[in-house]
Amino acid sequence: MSLKVKELTIEDFNEAREWLNQDNNNEEVLNLLKDAKHQYAYIAWEKNMIAGILVSWQNQFHPYCTYMKIINKRNTDHEAIGRSLLNKLIQDEVTFPIQTSLWHSSTKQRTTYEKHGFKEVRRTYMPCLDVEKISGNSVIELDNTTILPLTEVQVNDTLRHELISLVKSNYERTHFINPVANLDFKSWEKLVFAEDLIQNGSYLAIDKGTQKLLAYTFLHHSTELDRVELGWCGSRDLEGIKELESLVLCQLIFAKKAGFRFMDGEFDTTDPFAMEIMRSFPFKASEAWITYQLKEAPTT
Repeated sequence: MSLKVKELTIEDFNEAREWLNQDNNNEEVLNLLKDAKHQYAYIAWEKNMIAGILVSWQNQFHPYCTYMKIINKRNTDHEAIGRSLLNKLIQDEVTFPIQTSLWHSSTKQRTTYEKHGFKEVRRTYMPCLDVEKISGNSVIELDNTTILPLTEVQVNDTLRHELISLVKSNYERTHFINPVANLDFKSWEKLVFAEDLIQNGSYLAIDKGTQKLLAYTFLHHSTELDRVELGWCGSRDLEGIKELESLVLCQLIFAKKAGFRFMDGEFDTTDPFAMEIMRSFPFKASEAWITYQLKEAPTT
């Protein structure tokens, strides 16, 4: 295979756009190219035909790695194209690690990355749960624990500060492989109280004696009207999993009463709280979204 790899220029854009438009799954790459939000973009040519495109970009929330995606033409030599594009990226002053994600079923691309030194660092599952399968309309009472809707923190500054601090701590711990930016308290507050947050469908577990926060679960609106999305959830440690399960059950009962049909989840294998919740409720099986990282340039 004779490949020519070069930087993707403005002159290449129209042809690249038509090539990418052949697959609806390439919308993210198209937007990065169109809005000039990418860091690097390379195009691989074979006999004056596009064979592959690589785009890399930065993420302000996780700024310590380079995100990257490769698009290959179907029925081509994935390894040769991927290797040529990756070598071109590594030659530039790119920030390591390089990170990419793809579906478990993308076996040819996964093989290319693994041969190039990429290591799997996380699997993410995005299953759906039919809330009609949840029987009953009441939550089991927990000894020495009070369950409160998130709206309560609006009138309790101490609890609000405790919640945001715990969310920040848990998120940083479960994303150690790709550290989060050094954000101040106000920034984390905005992340917790996002515009799509359903506060009366998000819950806190409070110790009756000490009044300390034990666990939290957030619920969010979805772009689809018949469903809601399970957001961040966590506790101080895994001993609080029973409180966490009870909070999620509260969310399911809330969703059912509010007329929603489904709850979508997103569960990372690096997050022990999320994985316990996925195993504790009847979410449908889903394909893994696998994240790979290349820690440093391969030695030659």
